[in-house]
Amino acid sequence: MLNGRQAKYVKERLKGKNKKDAALAAGFPMSMALRSNKVETPDVKKAFAEIIRRHISGEKIANRISEGLDAKETLFFQSEGIVTDHRDVISWSERRRYAELAARYGGYHTPQVEVQGVIAHVLTPAEKREAQDTVKRLLEYEDAIEGEVAEEEEQTAKFAQQPQ
Repeated sequence: MLNGRQAKYVKERLKGKNKKDAALAAGFPMSMALRSNKVETPDVKKAFAEIIRRHISGEKIANRISEGLDAKETLFFQSEGIVTDHRDVISWSERRRYAELAARYGGYHTPQVEVQGVIAHVLTPAEKREAQDTVKRLLEYEDAIEGEVAEEEEQTAKFAQQPQ
């Protein structure tokens, strides 16, 4: 249920005011009007969604999105201020926007979510043994490689000392 200011905010937005002006007209302080997330609470968003559903059918929205997937724009060519030619071309940016809408509303797209923080996993005893065994094998492998490198360096030094 919306309180008085929230209901007034919704009415002002429906009249065409931008978020800040609607919030101010509804009696919100400037500090809140500048941060729409403080005004557009889940209840306000739910009220907008109900209004949309009441006045625009899902079929109509789907049809408009479908039409947007075929969007074109007209380019006009002029010389000395007089239009001399025009061409209808594909509006790739509009088609991309409509494709994104279609994917999102059609459930074909999952928004990317950035996760911050530490993900901790406590190793099981079996995982600990496996990790220890892996570290042991890596150290043995490292020792073997160091031995081979030292041997090659020794042979290279001997070869370099031989008279040519």
